[in-house]
Amino acid sequence: MSWSFTAVGRPELIAAALEAESAKLTGQCKVEFDAAWPHLAALLRENFALADSGYYPPLIEFYANGSGTSKEGRQLQRNCTVTIKPLSTSRILLDPPPA
Repeated sequence: MSWSFTAVGRPELIAAALEAESAKLTGQCKVEFDAAWPHLAALLRENFALADSGYYPPLIEFYANGSGTSKEGRQLQRNCTVTIKPLSTSRILLDPPPA
C-alpha cells in the first residue's frame, strides 16, 4: 500500500496537518503513515524555527510519500521519500491596500 501528502504553508502548520491527515486514513495506508508522520513533523520543527521564536519561518512546499509491505499483519518493509522546498517569493496582495 502507499500514501502521499502534499502541502504549501508554514512549517509548523504543515507539521500539525500531518497529524490531522492520519485521521483520514484507514488500513495499511494508515499503519504506514502513522509510522512516518511523527518523524516528518519533527523534521519540520527541527529545521525551521517556530513562529514564536522571533524568526518568521518561510513558506515551504512539502511533499512526502511512502509505501510498505505487510504479511499476515507483520510489517516487512517501508520506504519514504520527502521533499522540503523553501519558497523565496514575494507576498502579493490580491486587493490593493487602501489609500
